[in-house]
Amino acid sequence: MIDILKIEIAKIVRSKSFLWMIILLGASVSLTLLGEYYFIVANKNEQPNVVHLIYSLYAVNATTFFPLIIAYFFISVLNDEFKLKTIKILFGSIRDRETIYMAKFIASAVVFVSIFSIMILASTVLLSIVTDINRINIEYYAITYQEALWRIIITTIIGEVYFLCIGSYSMLIDAIFENQGVAVIVFFMTVLLWSVIPLPQWFTNYFFLKGQTFFAFLDMFEFDWLEFMKYVALFIVYIAAFSGIGCFIFSKKQI
Repeated sequence: MIDILKIEIAKIVRSKSFLWMIILLGASVSLTLLGEYYFIVANKNEQPNVVHLIYSLYAVNATTFFPLIIAYFFISVLNDEFKLKTIKILFGSIRDRETIYMAKFIASAVVFVSIFSIMILASTVLLSIVTDINRINIEYYAITYQEALWRIIITTIIGEVYFLCIGSYSMLIDAIFENQGVAVIVFFMTVLLWSVIPLPQWFTNYFFLKGQTFFAFLDMFEFDWLEFMKYVALFIVYIAAFSGIGCFIFSKKQI
């Protein structure tokens, strides 16, 4: 598994399919933080704090823009094999199809998590320089800079697990349709229908797109560890389910 994983990561690096993800995520992060920073300074006449700005970054992007970028990336990694017809070579290798599918997902996950973590780290460092780290508050309560960093780290972790859930769902869609455009449309329609169609409360509580609001943990004065663990466990279950179904479908493909 390690050998094929290295090969898949190398494929992603050589194809440079991750570059546009860096550009889009970087532009989104930069524009959001810049706009929010100057909006607060100009309209509220106050000094923004690092927690509020990171919260705003997720609030603006985590429900639609980030998921779409990430879904497209995960879809493209698998779809390139179908588009370039190299899928026949993979199916003719000594590796079983389930291992190939999981290697592609894990390789995509490693690339995404590395890029996203670096972006959030760089944003946090920059914001720590331009804001007053001695005056950080949540609601009406002051918190220390160390606690602010801890909250950002925890929120980033749960966010990345949620986005990997998005990635596993996206790869599953592409494994079914073998078409990048169709897979993106199906993913977009899933997000759209989740947003507009009223669903039973029991279903919404356990549907993976509930994780869109994971960033709310940043703004809670009393951090709810139990709720945090429930979110993470839910995402992991969905990742396992989507990956398992994807492996099954991929193994049954007639190419």
